[in-house]
Amino acid sequence: INAEYMGTQTTQTVISVNGERPSFRAPTHDTYFKTNLRNESLGMMSFIQPRHRAPSEQSEESPVGLKSAVKPLVLGVVMCSALQLTGINAVMFYAPTFLKAANVKNVMMFSILVMAWNFISTLIAVGLVDRLGRRQLLIPSLLLLSISILILAPVNLINNTSVKTPLTFIFIAAYITGFEVGPGSLFWVICNEIFPESLSVFGFVLSLTLSWVFTLLVTFIFPTLQKAMQSNVFYVFGIPGLVFTAYLFLCLPETKGKTKAQITKGFAISPWFNFGRVYE
Repeated sequence: INAEYMGTQTTQTVISVNGERPSFRAPTHDTYFKTNLRNESLGMMSFIQPRHRAPSEQSEESPVGLKSAVKPLVLGVVMCSALQLTGINAVMFYAPTFLKAANVKNVMMFSILVMAWNFISTLIAVGLVDRLGRRQLLIPSLLLLSISILILAPVNLINNTSVKTPLTFIFIAAYITGFEVGPGSLFWVICNEIFPESLSVFGFVLSLTLSWVFTLLVTFIFPTLQKAMQSNVFYVFGIPGLVFTAYLFLCLPETKGKTKAQITKGFAISPWFNFGRVYE
């Protein structure tokens, strides 16, 4: 078998058997490269340009897409509300004010303790978020923070300083624990899991925008509310927290261990109140 090269610019390999040249020519490097470049280009274009579907296919999938979109978007709004409208910024920014109202003598020391406990609660959340289910962490934690901030209202009415001071610190610490273990650590995790691929960018922008709007709202309105309502201002955060807890208990599916496709399909075929079940 003899091999010789024909041509200068487009190199081709010609296979000859016993001096006779057959019509067959083996693919060379240039030929192989050009063929694969074309195939890869076509493959990339098919990835960029979605497949055109028949009208019958579109009509069958559009209702499912609509059902799959509304539920996670509403859940995203509720999660934003649970994150910011339950008073975390008011508690953290105005903790010294609460402590003064509780007749704490060393406000600075107790403020440092509050910040330290916030850090410890964050570490606890990091250790639990992947061990337990999303619902197992979020719903009890949200219930804990709601009850804790509600109890702060009557605690502030206690006249005995030796009782009022430790109770105030205990329930502020319980509130912070509930927040950090619940919505504080799980907000973006759950939002990332519940939004379908087609809504992930929009859902992220919506969640981030609402989060900042609610943050500014609570930060700037709380001093006025506190001045007008005194200790009753805690009900403004506690009662909505209970409402958010009830809604998430009824409507939030357990997303741990589920793919985004399974969760999206579950939203499409499940009732609005799923009690944590992902329908498949």
